[in-house]
Amino acid sequence: MVAPVESVEEIAYSGDPDIDSVLQGLGDEFQITRTGIKPHSCCRYKQGPIDCLLELRNKHGLDPEEIEEVRIGVLSAGYNIICSPEEDKLNPRSVVDMQFSMPFGAAVALLYGQASLEEYAPGVAQRPEVRDMMARVRSIVDPALDAMYPRQWPAWAEVLTRDGRTLRSEITYPKGDPENALTWEELKEKFTTLSASVIPQKQQQKVIEAVEDLENMPDVRELASLLMTG
Repeated sequence: MVAPVESVEEIAYSGDPDIDSVLQGLGDEFQITRTGIKPHSCCRYKQGPIDCLLELRNKHGLDPEEIEEVRIGVLSAGYNIICSPEEDKLNPRSVVDMQFSMPFGAAVALLYGQASLEEYAPGVAQRPEVRDMMARVRSIVDPALDAMYPRQWPAWAEVLTRDGRTLRSEITYPKGDPENALTWEELKEKFTTLSASVIPQKQQQKVIEAVEDLENMPDVRELASLLMTG
């Protein structure tokens, strides 16, 4: 029978190596800061490639009509999730299908400059311009990317233009990873966008202000009450 303990400190100094490893840094290191927050409304393996395409679109002011072909460097671990079977990925039938289709994610990023809930909505995959752009996307497994995974989640993208240019962008950590974190302004925008349908604007602002002053909040139930809806 295991004897009861009185406190976390007592557990921490129990001498049990398994318990000690679990409690190491407790109260000093907060693993929540190591959590990735996806900016795009889709599979984790699509985040980096979409970042690269958005960078190319914004940097070069790409017009969809300029684009001859799109090449995406993907991790082999994600290829069968977001790129294969090719026929299925080119014909997503549901929102979930769209979230796990690299051709779809590439198309909406280049066409609309974002890959948010607005793009991952019923009917978007059937738009003529989206289907046309999806047909230009090619996904490639790159061993050089695999060599860095899973310590890093790298990706690259190339856009071949009709006038003969090859535009390339590479990324080591997708936007939203701890190493490439969202800014506070980006986090607030994500929160307000996702919660708009259930939390009124004034209440959203109160939640943001509460989080910004969380260190001085005497009782976390105050924050919980602000998040209640209905």
